[in-house]
Amino acid sequence: MHTNTNNMNDWIYSLSSILNNTETIVEKCQEMELQPNLSFQALDTILVAQLAALVHLKEYTRAKDLSRRYSSLVRDHSSSHLPQFLNLWRALKPLFRFHSQHLSDSSVKPLTNAETTSFEKMQIATIYESLNTCIATGGGNILSVFARELQLSIRDTMAKAIERIYDVIHIDHCKYLLGYSTLEKDGQQQNMEEYLFKERHWTFESSSGLWIPRNSPLDGKEEVFGKGCDSRIKSLTKYSEFLERPSLNA
Repeated sequence: MHTNTNNMNDWIYSLSSILNNTETIVEKCQEMELQPNLSFQALDTILVAQLAALVHLKEYTRAKDLSRRYSSLVRDHSSSHLPQFLNLWRALKPLFRFHSQHLSDSSVKPLTNAETTSFEKMQIATIYESLNTCIATGGGNILSVFARELQLSIRDTMAKAIERIYDVIHIDHCKYLLGYSTLEKDGQQQNMEEYLFKERHWTFESSSGLWIPRNSPLDGKEEVFGKGCDSRIKSLTKYSEFLERPSLNA
């Protein structure tokens, strides 16, 4: 049993990514939680990995349940016990609020076009900014690594949602949804064009400033929340349904 414990400890400290074998990571972390005499340092690492993995899987309810199990240790006066877990939890609160307010209740009235644009810019930009704080303050530790991976995971989720919902999207709105506008001011902006051209296979109309997602039936109309938007464009409700769906690729 002692050997197995040592092996599990070696595994968690050598874990370098939550983007692959994610379900297995969650299962192992849950098993490690039950180990007796677990140090706060080890528990902190286990919980950070488990929380990040659950968010990558879009298992937001399970992620919130994880925090509730340790609510007495993540209050401000006890933050020194689980500092990395607390920081990641705080960074992800905007994402959980988005889920609670707009994904959990199907009776929520869809926002108008103008409200949706403003809402997305505010809420989603905050998600990227919060994770960026973890990256900047993490010093290359597990919190920094997983926060960066979650940024990529959320960006891919947003890009897939855009491909399902938008026929065309203006470059400025796209920046907010993909998190590039929030990284720009810190000098950390990744190459959005390279991401969209090479990884997502989108096209760009420079004259209108419109990105056209792959498989879009449109050849260049105004942005989705502008004049003349096509009747086939889905509402925020469909967008929310997509984000709520558990990942199939993890």
